[in-house]
Amino acid sequence: MPFFLEYARLEEEHGLARRAMDVYERACKKVPNDEKLELYELYVSRAMDSFGVSKVRNIYEAAIGQSLPDGVTKVLCTRYARLERKLGEIDRARSLYTHASQFANPQQESDFWEEWNQFEVRHGNEDTFREMLRIKRSVSASFSQMHFNMATIELPSRAVEAGNVHAPAAPKFQENEALEESMAELERGGLSDKIEGFVKAHTEGGGTGPADGENPDEIDIGDEGEEGGAVREEIDVEQSLLPESLFSHDLEAGARDEGAGALDRFKRQKL
Repeated sequence: MPFFLEYARLEEEHGLARRAMDVYERACKKVPNDEKLELYELYVSRAMDSFGVSKVRNIYEAAIGQSLPDGVTKVLCTRYARLERKLGEIDRARSLYTHASQFANPQQESDFWEEWNQFEVRHGNEDTFREMLRIKRSVSASFSQMHFNMATIELPSRAVEAGNVHAPAAPKFQENEALEESMAELERGGLSDKIEGFVKAHTEGGGTGPADGENPDEIDIGDEGEEGGAVREEIDVEQSLLPESLFSHDLEAGARDEGAGALDRFKRQKL
């Protein structure tokens, strides 16, 4: 940067001011990012002295349109807004604050938000103040989400590199494949010997153990049809006919009712 400054000073003293502005402009594009703010401040002050507000506005607008670091862009927007505020251009200053707000985290850049708050208190109204608060909440939410995503990505990788935790597990589809293989082996009977406390569902080798599907702990209560030839005791029940005299009275009454009239049957029922 010293070379550009000496060259610009030479043009200011012995040459043309317009050529000095060109030197400052080229210097702002060539110097490192940490020196841009200082150089832009000098560039703007020289332009204000030689060419006035119109040139300064062109400088600020060209700088803001470049791909500068967020911190540099925020500071340039703030300085430009202060200039417009002094000139009485309130709407232009508000738009600059709005543009710079996307680079100002409310949790860290409290000075910027305090300056914008004071600006709205003095020059704004209820609607503009509410809009400022809405933008502040939106920017705060966006920075919180961005920091959360970065922490989710970076922290596990750092922990793995440090050896504090194990590497991430296999993908989900690999876990499913391993589970299916284990279940298939379990059905074949090859995995039962590897699991401690596993009770087999059948006896291998055709030994003297219980048959397939039979519970060895079941209590024998002598069910009917049980294998082993259990003898079923038959009980003979003696059958006898009922005497006809039990039905003779009803038959006679029925016969009398057939020959009697309706009045006789009604009297007999009342008796």
